Amino acid sequence: DQKMILLLIEAGISFIALVLVIIGAKDKPPTPPSASAALFASPSQQQHQQVNEDESHPKKGYGRTLCTMMKDKSFLVLTIAFTLGTGSFWGAISLLQSFMGPLGYTDTEIGFMGSVMVMTGAVGSIVVGLVVDRWRVWKSAVIVLLTGLLLSFLAMAIALGSEINNVGENSHRNIVWIGITSGLIGFFGTSFIPVGLELGVETTFPIPEAMTTNWQLSMAQFSTIFLVICASVFEKNQKALEGLKWGISAFPAVAILLLLALHRAPYKRLNMELKSKS
Repeated sequence: DQKMILLLIEAGISFIALVLVIIGAKDKPPTPPSASAALFASPSQQQHQQVNEDESHPKKGYGRTLCTMMKDKSFLVLTIAFTLGTGSFWGAISLLQSFMGPLGYTDTEIGFMGSVMVMTGAVGSIVVGLVVDRWRVWKSAVIVLLTGLLLSFLAMAIALGSEINNVGENSHRNIVWIGITSGLIGFFGTSFIPVGLELGVETTFPIPEAMTTNWQLSMAQFSTIFLVICASVFEKNQKALEGLKWGISAFPAVAILLLLALHRAPYKRLNMELKSKS
């Protein structure tokens, strides 16, 4: 009954959001919010020529634009890195029960850790968003956030690993440490997602944001699914689950190396807006 009430509450909130969007949201603002948005709103004769010459322009059609996007090596590298970072974060949230349940933590305690991730994630998104908007450092921010996520995963694995041999004997002595690391995972993981999506837009401009963000988010689902499947297979094997806790840390580590070694794209949208102002 309680689960049904919770589902009804969630459905009600979603319905209210849907009604507000239908009633209040408009297809586009009366004036373009930026120079890059003006490129698509009312193209001038010069911009029409750019459409004809630029294979990545959205007016070339979905198929050709998608092919252009897939030929962009920097975007493919970013997509893999985003998939690893976001997938590991979503996977960690999904697997909290699998990691903490066998150690004797209750559903209330595990749910509290998830709530901490959500709250610190909201704070992190605001703080990181202000920083990135002020200094326009998308790639640097992505690498810093992935590094923070990596270190937070390692700290969580250490905290949980130290309790394996102490279940029932002064257990939960690391609950504060686990709470802190949960907060850090939420801070870095949640903040990473919008910055990674913005970096994708900067890398592929003038391809529409909807195409790049949907592609990145869709790919991120696969690594999450992979981690959840692994956890279900290893559910009764504590040693395998312990290895999975450490294995999640490899995801952001590989993402960092890929971005440092192979991502070389300029900030195309930012450069276009700066050029329009000069």
